[in-house]
Amino acid sequence: MKKALLLFLVCYLVVQVHAQVSKTVVCTAGGLSSLLTQQDFNTVTNLSISGTMDARDFETIKMNMSGTLTTLNMSNVTIAAYKGTGGTINADTSYQANSIPSNSINYNSNKITSITLPTSITSLSDNALFGCSMTSLTIPSNVTSIGAGAIAECSLLQTITLPSTITSIGNAAFGYCSSLLSIILPSSTTAINSGLLQGCSLLNSISIPSTVTSIDDFAFSGCSSLQTISIPQSVTQIGRYVFSNCSSLQSITIPTNVTKLNESLFNNCTSLKSIVVPSSVNSIDATVFQGCTASISLPATTIDWRYDSFRGCGGLITVDANSTTFTSINGILFTKNKGILIRYPSSLNGDYIIPSPVYSLNCYAFENCINLTSIT
Repeated sequence: MKKALLLFLVCYLVVQVHAQVSKTVVCTAGGLSSLLTQQDFNTVTNLSISGTMDARDFETIKMNMSGTLTTLNMSNVTIAAYKGTGGTINADTSYQANSIPSNSINYNSNKITSITLPTSITSLSDNALFGCSMTSLTIPSNVTSIGAGAIAECSLLQTITLPSTITSIGNAAFGYCSSLLSIILPSSTTAINSGLLQGCSLLNSISIPSTVTSIDDFAFSGCSSLQTISIPQSVTQIGRYVFSNCSSLQSITIPTNVTKLNESLFNNCTSLKSIVVPSSVNSIDATVFQGCTASISLPATTIDWRYDSFRGCGGLITVDANSTTFTSINGILFTKNKGILIRYPSSLNGDYIIPSPVYSLNCYAFENCINLTSIT
């Protein structure tokens, strides 16, 4: 029994030693392939590179080591510019110096769980690390821009550290990083671009700096674990579907400089308790509150609305008495003259008698009112 156990331990250690193969190389731009043998491609798990690299060297790693490489250390690398067909894009392309090239990772088969980026880089190009398998990532302190989709669909990524130098973060840069727990956007951020954190289903904390003035379409859509979010008063524009399917979101304060609630802004925010529309808002677009059971408070200043603006509202609706556009009776929304019944909240139940001034029912006025037993 003891001999069998000893044999097992020896075999285990041999396997572990074999499983971890390290190699250190000093590279000249475009020359990485000549420094690595076919055996290296098949066995090296930990690769440390210093010297200079360009897009051709990233292509070498991408095409030859995606199945074995787990740790990539490029901290002492300088990235050179390159133009040609040998880079990470299958076309004649110009690649910038000091930037991680687009499509640097083979996301279909990569096993890289740890990446140390060059300290000298100033940007990550579009889709640079798309689909990586790392659990954490630190962006170097010289980086000023992160391209569209640069770190998207890194499904194991839990933490990311962003430097204060960043001034631009592209569309969907962190989209569908489904294990990401929290993020602090640097104070240099002025805009949150489209889909920035869309589909980050475990995200429970985000810090938005007071320098941000706009939040674009789908920015936080599908962040289903996010319970609270503080939007600074500096924000003047919030795009479409920004909080759609944020099913755990319990409270939100709309900044007082926002003038329009765009399409499906709170679609399926099923945990929201209340939504107070500030007096700065004069327009409400389509299906803004669809699937919400939150109570809604409308100001006197909102005058522009669509036939489907309140489609799918579940909560009671109250209106400022000075409104010339709307009025509400027992939480039911009407036009000011009570001629049109706009929305009967789906949370209400029992029988309902339509008041005599009503001459028209708005489209979707009674949609999904499953607890309503009769209408007369």
